[in-house]
Amino acid sequence: MDNREQKNSQKQKKTQKHKNNYTLSTITMVVSRFGVRIIVYSLLAILFYYGITKAYDFGYQAFTVKAVDSGEGTEILVNIRKGMTKEEIASLLVSKGLVEDKNTFLVQTALYTSDRYPIQPGSYTLNTAQTPEEMLAVMTVQPETEEETTALALHRETESESDGSEETAAEESAAASTEGMANGQ
Repeated sequence: MDNREQKNSQKQKKTQKHKNNYTLSTITMVVSRFGVRIIVYSLLAILFYYGITKAYDFGYQAFTVKAVDSGEGTEILVNIRKGMTKEEIASLLVSKGLVEDKNTFLVQTALYTSDRYPIQPGSYTLNTAQTPEEMLAVMTVQPETEEETTALALHRETESESDGSEETAAEESAAASTEGMANGQ
């Protein structure tokens, strides 16, 4: 019987060891699954927080943009050509140092301009002390008088021609102004 008792005892030890291993592997599996979930949820929370803060910062910048310079600033001549896209205008203003962020300016352009009041082609003297909203107000002004319309049309013709006939356009502009004055307009 000793042999039987030893065999039974060995079987019981193996069974107990197997149960302990099974329990340990089950616990390890549950903890690892729980750990993976914690890691995934933590990463999602971090990404959500990052996205929210970036969206808030961008929205805040779009509605509270300040001028590049305070005080008097620096006057800079900007030429907006006919057919320029809003992206090209934004890049031009960034390169001239008039606005700091192209994307923020594009959002402001969408907010402060429309098909009825688009950015007009022409030469503008803008200042680094102006906010982008003030610059857009200057660049979207429609000519009110016939003289302004004529001068704007001549300016557009001058810019579209690249053969050096700027003097002729200037002379025509002066002639149109003189005719307007002579007719009492």
